[in-house]
Amino acid sequence: MAAQDPLVNDEFFVADKDPDYVYKWCNTRERVMMRRSRQGYEVVNTPEDIPAAVRALSPALTPGGEMTRRRGDLILMRIRKDLHAKNVAGPIRDARERHNVSLDTMIQQANEQAQRALRAAGYPEASVRASHVFADSPEPFKQ
Repeated sequence: MAAQDPLVNDEFFVADKDPDYVYKWCNTRERVMMRRSRQGYEVVNTPEDIPAAVRALSPALTPGGEMTRRRGDLILMRIRKDLHAKNVAGPIRDARERHNVSLDTMIQQANEQAQRALRAAGYPEASVRASHVFADSPEPFKQ
């Protein structure tokens, strides 16, 4: 039996994505929409080639006759890839780098404090290792 394509039942899959954009389903709350708009996201509208009968029944029509793509309280938005790299991915990457620098500083301070405590307790210098605290577990302890 052939494996089923996982996108077949994915109601959030966007088949006609423009490769120059990053797509995201966003909550329609005003605060969320304002934040996404400031980042550079725009609402994705379906072209006017939708049958008139479908457009007449849709509560999601825009004044231009286009229909916004919705799934419950979510709306499809997109942003150009260059804006995404600058306004969305860039701040996330910067925050992650700041976090890693902060973590490295805390580990270094903890190691220095452990070394001072061991020396003050009278342990021989040969038994005081350079590192007692690590950011990650050694490989044998990982599952």
